[in-house]
Amino acid sequence: MILEGLVTTISDDGQVNLAPMGPVVDQEMTTLVLRPFQSSATLANLMERPEGVFHVTDDVLLLAQSAIGTLDPLPEMFAAEEVAGQVVAGACRWYEFRIEEADTSSERATLTARIVHAGRIRDHFGLHRARHAVLEAAILATRVHLLPPLDLQRQFAELAVVVDKTAGPVEQHAFGLLENYIGEALGRPKACSVNTGSRLHFGLLAHGGENVRQFGGAGMMIDSPGVLLKAVRDEVDSVAVVATDDSQSVSDAEVDRVAGWLASLRAADDSLPPARIEISRTIPQHSGLGSGTQLALAVARAVAGLTESGTGSVELAQGVGRGLRSGIGIHGFDGGGFLVDAGGRDEQEVAALVARAHVPEAWRVVLAGPVEG
Repeated sequence: MILEGLVTTISDDGQVNLAPMGPVVDQEMTTLVLRPFQSSATLANLMERPEGVFHVTDDVLLLAQSAIGTLDPLPEMFAAEEVAGQVVAGACRWYEFRIEEADTSSERATLTARIVHAGRIRDHFGLHRARHAVLEAAILATRVHLLPPLDLQRQFAELAVVVDKTAGPVEQHAFGLLENYIGEALGRPKACSVNTGSRLHFGLLAHGGENVRQFGGAGMMIDSPGVLLKAVRDEVDSVAVVATDDSQSVSDAEVDRVAGWLASLRAADDSLPPARIEISRTIPQHSGLGSGTQLALAVARAVAGLTESGTGSVELAQGVGRGLRSGIGIHGFDGGGFLVDAGGRDEQEVAALVARAHVPEAWRVVLAGPVEG
């Protein structure tokens, strides 16, 4: 059977290499058959120093980070007892081994090893669907160059369902790292631009204090003015205003609000890639055009676009705290049109869409208001 775990080996100059590996083992754990790739540091090290340490662990974050090469620094280790190697201090069990046979004639070498010493550090946590899903995702991450992209995405999507249902914070973080790695390997976009329209609201229906639903209303979407911004993958989250004729009206308060929404999205999902939000144009504030909702949704959609997420406008709105009274601008963000919403059942629910009608392109809207200042 194959037992998934971590292998530590030592290079000729004394550097420790930690790599995920699934050797074939016997039930008594007396031998290991390892199959490292020809290009791997594990094989190079074992050809120079034919001994190492195999670890059984339930730390899926460690497995994920080692699989995608983001483990820096290495975890705490201590010296092995029978071989010149290092033991990961946080593992559950470890097995020190020496290579007895080596076949390097194929793309993946076959190394047969004898276990010369075993030790135990702590109990294994136990069977856990989310941790097994992260383990499978980590294995997929090591095979990006071998599997067809559509097959890889299909398998990853199936694992994501398990993680969503059963994971804790550590498993979610580990899976997010793997998801981002695979997305980048498959060519996920480095930037995502969003261009919105504006919302005209024709009034709240205000069902009344005893009605289950509150603040129902009607309105429509228009093409302009609108928000234009871009999310760009970066090392840290930040907000910048792009110098254009339209961006001169972008206020410091709007920049601060965008930074706040970006922080809220990060708090809800720390696996999102760091992003720089570049604002080119916003909607005039306090003019009845739904400027706050459109700006917030634009930020959420642009960040989601960096992971090619198909998240809908209602879920995006919940992530940035919009739509507690009217749902017109939220439902109109994706599909436009003339809209009627039923009002929300409580202050946490985006009002349900009752009807949407196409607005003829020939229609024109005149909005009269006071001169600024």
